[in-house]
Amino acid sequence: MHVYHQFVRRIIINYLLGSFVAVLLVGGTFIFTTLEIPEVELSVMLATILLSLVIMMGAELYVLHKDLHLIKFATSDRELSMEEITAAYKQTHRFPFLTVRRILLPHFLGFSIPAGAISILFIQMGILHVSYQYVVYAYIGSALVAVMHGLVEYYLSIEAIKPVLADIRKKARTMHQVELSTHGYIFVTIRKTLIASALVIGVSPILLFTVAAQIRLEEVAPEIAADYWNWAGAIIVMSMLFASLSAWLFAKSIQDPITELQVSMKKVQEGNLAVGAQDNYSNDFSKLIDGFNHMVISLKDKDTINQELLESFITTLAAALDARDPYTAGHSIRVSQNAVKIGKEMGLDETELILLRKTGLLHDIGKIGVEDSVLLKDGKLTDEEFTKIQAHPVLGENILKQVKPQEAMEQMLPGVRSHHERFDGKGYPDQLKGEAIPLFGRIIAVADAFDAMTSNRPYRNAMPKERAYDIIRGGAGTQWDAECVSIFLTQHGQDK
Repeated sequence: MHVYHQFVRRIIINYLLGSFVAVLLVGGTFIFTTLEIPEVELSVMLATILLSLVIMMGAELYVLHKDLHLIKFATSDRELSMEEITAAYKQTHRFPFLTVRRILLPHFLGFSIPAGAISILFIQMGILHVSYQYVVYAYIGSALVAVMHGLVEYYLSIEAIKPVLADIRKKARTMHQVELSTHGYIFVTIRKTLIASALVIGVSPILLFTVAAQIRLEEVAPEIAADYWNWAGAIIVMSMLFASLSAWLFAKSIQDPITELQVSMKKVQEGNLAVGAQDNYSNDFSKLIDGFNHMVISLKDKDTINQELLESFITTLAAALDARDPYTAGHSIRVSQNAVKIGKEMGLDETELILLRKTGLLHDIGKIGVEDSVLLKDGKLTDEEFTKIQAHPVLGENILKQVKPQEAMEQMLPGVRSHHERFDGKGYPDQLKGEAIPLFGRIIAVADAFDAMTSNRPYRNAMPKERAYDIIRGGAGTQWDAECVSIFLTQHGQDK
């Protein structure tokens, strides 16, 4: 609750300062230096303003209490569900926008309406001797003051919520081991914020001055007051147009480099490290873009090192398997080479072919977990021994699952597990059928079978290639994928 109390204290101080500046200084100056009325009537107007301020603050405190409810709950010491923490996190991010709403509505409902109604009543009772149109001017002035106050509070609230957000994120990590994030969700765009800010800054003071000048002219020079809006209106329109254009250009100068960086970061996130942001800016964004480009270069260098380490790891594993079983030395390399040839003809892209080659190198890695008495047996296997051999695809998958980071291996797992599945569903370990068998598994199955048949084994000599071609041709559509078989035979000049 310490964080919450500090947060509430800060927003109350911000509010009081903003109210003092906007309402008492700006609004008071607007009224008391513009109008020439007796001191008694000034006292009445001051009392009206103070009473309306009390009503306004009451209304704002009520709305503030509702806006703070979720935040207070989330920063308490109680145990919270992830849904409660997430709701409070979103509410805190929305708080600056809610602050603007909270200031504008009570200004109109709690200040302007009561003050205007009391003023009209006093005019009718003869206590105030001012024109009714001054009440309209007061409404306009109050709206402008509220908008300026809301703008100041918006930016102060952005700073005030940071400790609260940090506390809520800490609770999510502590209670649920979740790293809380908005995942890039935009509550208010920079473009809208900058345009609104520029319009308020550029137009509100001019409108406030224009209304004050109108009132003053009606007091001291009524003969020229009638024509005042003929030129004042033109100035206001030009000011609004200029402020709008400037705000749009300003927002664009901020949004364009941000958008460019977002597009580049999206490409990096997708694994494209050949991307780079264009250094087209001479302001502070130049440093940001330079930092981004250096980050991408660093990631590219590290990715190259990681790929080399992974390649070395895969090659070492394949070599370890070959060293254990000298009769199958080079088997994994030959299978991966033939698999890549088939995959290339099937239209796989470069990234997929690299992945297929690695999968081919590791397809039999599970045999490391098969005992020597079975793997190297010189003779026919018993049913029990064959069952142990059949376990090697699953063993291989489990071995590769232990490799970190997991993402480096997870795309190879389906091919390793399924390279002994049959197209007719009679294979192992899952009895998958047809195209339910992963593509890499279907491709490797053909390359693996051919190399196994044409390689020496402890219990038999290598089969002639022509005989192996005939067996593979005869198994098309039953044991192996017919398309993979057709491509393989064509590549080996056996398309008959």
